[in-house]
Amino acid sequence: MGQSTTSARDARNEPVMVHASIDFNEIALIKSMLISADIEFFVEGDSQTDWGPVFAQCPMAGGMKVFVRSEDAVEAAEIIDSLNDK
Repeated sequence: MGQSTTSARDARNEPVMVHASIDFNEIALIKSMLISADIEFFVEGDSQTDWGPVFAQCPMAGGMKVFVRSEDAVEAAEIIDSLNDK
């Protein structure tokens, strides 16, 4: 019985990708908005490499991906979608 409770808790904390982009400015704005909303996140692909920022902005490199806990995914998606409304 304890395992199912643990499994349910782990599922809520499972990382979910909520946005992908090759635009550093867009990712910076999203990070700021998620911080303001107190939503934990991580960004994959935003580190500086030997190739510099141009490499991360290359669509073939996959760009940058924003991940949040699955329990925060709906709220994070709403925050990100609000950028399109402006």
